[in-house]
Order: sequence, then structure tokens, then C-alpha cells
Amino acid sequence: MTRGRVQRLAGMGGVLEHENPRARIWAARFEVPMLLLALWIPLQWYMELKGLMPPAVGRIADWLVWSLFVLETTVVSSLVADRPTYLRHNWMNLVIILGGLPLIWNITPLAGVLRSLRLLLL
Repeated sequence: MTRGRVQRLAGMGGVLEHENPRARIWAARFEVPMLLLALWIPLQWYMELKGLMPPAVGRIADWLVWSLFVLETTVVSSLVADRPTYLRHNWMNLVIILGGLPLIWNITPLAGVLRSLRLLLL
């Protein structure tokens, strides 16, 4: 099984090589910030668990993290020529966005775990 196929099955297929060059450029621009974001999530959880981060700051950070996932998915999916294929190959972003909506964290705090799926898959 090729690396690209494994990534698509994991919901992290990225932008296909034959896609719009602008979409590929913007996807590349988001790679490092999204990786740093994925690394931030466990650090934030640790600081919250140890009481090193006030709950209000944690809520703001949660919204910022979620907003960046929304921004990345919105920008790149608006630039690709074949949006259904892009979203199908990057289904993990949709799961993170829909399941990780900060409003539902009060109902089920485990929904926030979805933010770390990308880190785990990387």
C-alpha cells in the first residue's frame, strides 16, 4: 500500500498532485502551523490538568485551535478544483471540526480528544 493511499484512508490525504497549484501552495503553508497546533494540544491539556492554565485561557485556546482547523479546511477546499474528492480524502478534518466544536465540550469533554487525532496519525 502506498504512502498516499494510507494517508487518504486515514483522512489526511492532503491536496492531490494534479490539483490547482494555488491549493497546493496554501496546503503547504498550513502544514507547519497545523503540526505545531497538533503539538500544542497535549501541552495545553497538561497545563490545564496541572492547573498551570486558567480555565478561561484554556477555553480561548480551544476556540483558537478549532478555528484554525476550520480556516485550513475552508481555505484549501475553496481552492481545489475537485472539492468532493479533497473532502473525501481529508475526512479527518471534517470529523475534527464537527466533533470538536467547542460548544459541545461542555456536554462531553471527550469530544476535545478529536483535536489530537491528527497528532496521533502523524
